[in-house]
Amino acid sequence: MNPLQCERCGRDLESDDAISIIEGVCCACRRTAAQQQLRTGARLVPPAPPTAAPPQPRLVPRQVDLPSPVIQAPRPPVTPAAPTVRPKPAAQVLAEEPLYGQAPRSRRRRRDLAIGVTLGLIVVGAMTGYMVTQRLEPIQLALPGQKAEAMPVRLIVKPAWATVTLDDAPIAASSEEGILTFALPPDQGEMHWLAVDAEGYHSVRRPITRQAGVSDMTIELVQKPIDLVVHSEPPEAEVWIDNQYKGNTPLTLTMLPWEQSTLSLKREGYEPVSKKITPPERGRILKLDIEMEPAGVLVRVETDPPGALVTVDGQVRGPTPVDVAMPPEYLGRDVEITATMPGYEQATLRTSLPERIGAAPVVARMALARPRSELVIRTDPPGAEVLVEGASIGASPATARFGPEQIGRRVTVEGRIAGTHGGRLEVLAPPAGEKSEVTIPLEAVGQVAVFVVLSPTGTGPDHVLLTDRVIEQIHGLDGRQRFCLVSCTVDGIEAWPGRGEAAEATSGNKIRAYDLVRSIRPSARGPAAKALSEALALKPGVVWLFTGGKLREGELSALGAGGGPVVNVCQVGPRAAEPWLERWVAARSGVLAVIEGGPRRVIAREDEGVE
Repeated sequence: MNPLQCERCGRDLESDDAISIIEGVCCACRRTAAQQQLRTGARLVPPAPPTAAPPQPRLVPRQVDLPSPVIQAPRPPVTPAAPTVRPKPAAQVLAEEPLYGQAPRSRRRRRDLAIGVTLGLIVVGAMTGYMVTQRLEPIQLALPGQKAEAMPVRLIVKPAWATVTLDDAPIAASSEEGILTFALPPDQGEMHWLAVDAEGYHSVRRPITRQAGVSDMTIELVQKPIDLVVHSEPPEAEVWIDNQYKGNTPLTLTMLPWEQSTLSLKREGYEPVSKKITPPERGRILKLDIEMEPAGVLVRVETDPPGALVTVDGQVRGPTPVDVAMPPEYLGRDVEITATMPGYEQATLRTSLPERIGAAPVVARMALARPRSELVIRTDPPGAEVLVEGASIGASPATARFGPEQIGRRVTVEGRIAGTHGGRLEVLAPPAGEKSEVTIPLEAVGQVAVFVVLSPTGTGPDHVLLTDRVIEQIHGLDGRQRFCLVSCTVDGIEAWPGRGEAAEATSGNKIRAYDLVRSIRPSARGPAAKALSEALALKPGVVWLFTGGKLREGELSALGAGGGPVVNVCQVGPRAAEPWLERWVAARSGVLAVIEGGPRRVIAREDEGVE
């Protein structure tokens, strides 16, 4: 049991009440017991000491003459009746029971109190003896009518550079060790305030008076926790303190001033950095700006727009902008960088890395384009020239690509074969990122085609080239068309199958036309204007004009200024055509083909030799 707690209620005893300490009963319990006794009318009778039992009279046997014994049967044993227990009055119970506990406990408490008082006196005596041995000078108080003197005080502060003020008046340090000497004003009993402040330390404010008699003081300030602010270049480096991960830079930590720790920075592709952390003597913020050196080659990837996922040589490196540290084995090599982003086409870039460590970072900038749609255009028959919105994209099958501004719009696609066949469709550009196909059915440009041959004189290589081109065009006629052959020969204007007539483009008629073309014996020039008039008499849909040498613009006046049939010109001559002829053919929606003349090796017919 705790001797400083009440035996009845368990509460702590009053330290300033000796009766409570001695008897072990708090004031509240004593007051409650007294009130109960007053209500019942019982007296506070201390327990009586046990009394000795009265002496019993001594029994002395006497000699008695007894008659002859009469033998009787033994009586059965009589069981005594149980005593009747009557309850005692409350006043008697209170008088018989002890009120404040047993006497032995009171004696123990008195003993403990005596021991405590004795120890206190010993401590006071020891302190008095110490002060006497130190020969402290007593405080000299000024007597009435006597003039008081200033009291010198010697103060040592730690840290030495702390600021000391007395009653808000600064006191300058007298030495680098932080020793100050000042004097208290000669006033009696007035309290002065001594304050010590230092950046990064808890301040101390202490009262001082002359009556205290303290002339030598030491005040040591307690340093506050410090804030450790860590920045790195590049950022997002792992911060480890004493081999414990704390986070990624930039990072702010709180440390105790007496901690001596080791800071380590780690980042993929960079050399690790390790250094000791020393708390600052002044202030409570320690800033560290650490620049990390790349372990290999640093590649910075930027995209427009940012946020694209970057892959370098097949390894995912993260979203842009991103710094990729390449190992030393990549020095002097080429790497392939790809960037992908939903809603954009994949961008690919191949770049070369420097050959030494420490070189300037390689910056790769990539622009992502919105996805294009593709339209594969075919023609029937195949091989026709394909045009999209009037611009040629090659022979079919050809692929047309549409940018974001054309997606969903209606575009015109055309197909044509050398002025003989043509077709046109209007289609919608496919959605972004999709690919579709379309086939353009071609039809004959005109139901009647007229071939006009104005070949040079003789049967030289230019004439052979020209007649071969005539046969090629006749061969490409559709079976639904009709055609006519007009030529200028030494005998004049010849027409097949006859003047004002056109033959169907059957296989037999085509073979007859081949033989006729090979048998042409052209004139020097021939009446070109008359031959063209003969061709127009059939009201053709397309006119093919095959000529050797230069043409004069006046010779073509018979074809009109435009609005008539489609006119295609095939000329044997210099590689570059005359500008006026190009404009004239384009105005009639025709095709101009120039065949370079001169000696060359050709395969001759059976009845001719090889030139």
